[in-house]
Amino acid sequence: MDLQWRKVRLGLFTLAVLIGLYIFYSLFTSSSRISVTKSQSEILPDDSLEADSETGVAKVGELGLGTLEMAKFTTLNPKTKQLEREFGFAKLLHQQGQQWEIDKPYMNIYRPDLKCYVTADKGFIVLESGVSPPSPKDATLSGNVVAHIIPEPGSDVEECFIYLDDLIFVSNKSEFSTEGPIRFVSASAQVAGRGLRLIYDDSRERLALLRIQKIEDMRFKLARHYSLTKPDEEFQPSVQASAAKTEKPIASYKLIIDDNVLIETKDEVIAAGRININDIIWSDRGSKKSSDSKTSSARSVSTEDRPASRQLMEITVKCDNGIVVAPDDSLDIIQTVAKVSLEPKKGFDVNKPLGDNQGRTVFVAEVIDYSAQTTEAVARGLSNLKFYVKDMIEGDSSPTPVPVTLTSKTKTVFSPKNNKIVFEGDCFCVMNRMQNGINEQYTLSAPKLIVDLAQTKGSKADISYMTAIGSSASLARLASVRQDNQNLLGGIELKCPRFEYDALKQLFIATGPGVVKADNSNIPQPKKRVGRFSLQKPCYALVRNFQKLEYNLNTEQIIAYNDSERVLIDYFPIDETGRQQVSVAAGRIEADLVQTDSGQRRLWALLATNGISFRDHDKLFEASTLFYDDRNSIITARGDESMPVYFNGAMFDGLEYDLASEQVKNVKITGPGYIQVPR
Repeated sequence: MDLQWRKVRLGLFTLAVLIGLYIFYSLFTSSSRISVTKSQSEILPDDSLEADSETGVAKVGELGLGTLEMAKFTTLNPKTKQLEREFGFAKLLHQQGQQWEIDKPYMNIYRPDLKCYVTADKGFIVLESGVSPPSPKDATLSGNVVAHIIPEPGSDVEECFIYLDDLIFVSNKSEFSTEGPIRFVSASAQVAGRGLRLIYDDSRERLALLRIQKIEDMRFKLARHYSLTKPDEEFQPSVQASAAKTEKPIASYKLIIDDNVLIETKDEVIAAGRININDIIWSDRGSKKSSDSKTSSARSVSTEDRPASRQLMEITVKCDNGIVVAPDDSLDIIQTVAKVSLEPKKGFDVNKPLGDNQGRTVFVAEVIDYSAQTTEAVARGLSNLKFYVKDMIEGDSSPTPVPVTLTSKTKTVFSPKNNKIVFEGDCFCVMNRMQNGINEQYTLSAPKLIVDLAQTKGSKADISYMTAIGSSASLARLASVRQDNQNLLGGIELKCPRFEYDALKQLFIATGPGVVKADNSNIPQPKKRVGRFSLQKPCYALVRNFQKLEYNLNTEQIIAYNDSERVLIDYFPIDETGRQQVSVAAGRIEADLVQTDSGQRRLWALLATNGISFRDHDKLFEASTLFYDDRNSIITARGDESMPVYFNGAMFDGLEYDLASEQVKNVKITGPGYIQVPR
């Protein structure tokens, strides 16, 4: 089975929030003293300034300050004394007390990894009282507010632009906000939304809250292959995860994408009531040495800079209630200030239609938690995964993929470290296949399902192993149902404590004690001759008491055995002859199958060993070994020293039973090869 799981890349959210954190932290956080640089005109002490009552122009006596131009406030790092920030404006337009209206305000930020230039058409600032020289306290930037981030050589930050209509800063809250639109643009990402609120915790020197109220459109082009459902042999830990080992961590953050989240790529769709990205480490890079921020050349990251072997993939993200970023230990801020609930999204419908997905993998869950450090994702509550595979029954001979749906009610865990997906709580795996106008539905259910993923691209299948684990209260169950025009034709059901599928060996393994039931009572009588014990005609069948049952798709062979007891098989034909139950008991049973022209499988030959008994109405014989040849409808039995052949109480050297004529004859068995199953 060449299972084509699509890549479900929740790593994009980690990238998005780290870009946002780094940008806003670099732009707006500093606790250093601001100094004033003179340019063209001396900035006078604030107590010498007053506004003209008619013009509003700042004046000192009769001298207006409308000519005050190119003022600049600078911020130095208190430890390194290097320039960190410049704030200035082109012209002072009006002044009233501590309030200044300015033209063409700007802010330049210099950091080891980047430079950022912020500009706007107008500005309104409030200066601190009793401070000389004057220092900006609160500010509002308005009209074409643009932030341009330029990375330094070797930086992990991408060149980008942020566009706002206005931006408000309140110093006593260390809060930046806007009710208007927000737009983020880079070579690999575009984000459009409305309503920003950012709060910085000065005492702890960290971001306290980042809230974007509405995400209208979020698009990314990523080269890295972060995936839930397929390991990437080129996967490397994120820059932030690596940096956390060598740099001082400031805080661990949580990113919440809230309410009706929809993520789409060309190959997959993820929908959830809420997605939480956890363990985002914000490290202290301030102590790193950097090149001169004024002379370092900028580097623009473009698609040409990316390795040619890594194809870019476009991702879109939408949600109804925006995004929130806050420290992991500040859940109260998320709920009270950002007003985002952390309660389970029990009302989210995981079965709702998501439109035409054109064969894409679809994963829907109530809540998804993703760790940026371990890359493990956990879907809590009800979840539903739909994907397309090559027909596991037909193998590589099937050209048309069939849909598979996996559902769990409690939890689904995607673990890249172990290359596993674990489904827990009333799990169902359903596969549908159409053949000759008949729909066959296969359902595997169990309290727990484990999917092992292939580790290399050269593997035949993306799934290497699947395990269904039952419990004392609920066994693993595999059922196959055939329908024609909504009429039930027949079905087979297997129940056992454990069921496994080995994709490489094409092997199904059922661990007992278990039972197999077949109900083909509604199928029509076959038009062509079929074997006496065929499941292609109206009948019931039952296999019980097996210790292990294996079905190999490559060899088309079924093996069932029990080392301490006998495996029991009962066959109940339904036809006009009124034949009754046929029973077989043996320590080991091997059945060879063959595929018919119609695509069905029928019994070709059967070998029962380790002591057998066979009962057909009034005929009963026991032996060491039994062989059934479906082509000739002949049963051959042989004995050994410990178990001779008995027919209705009489001893025989060997026995042949013609099922068509119901005749029994004594035969001489000369060698073991005579009754071996043909291969």
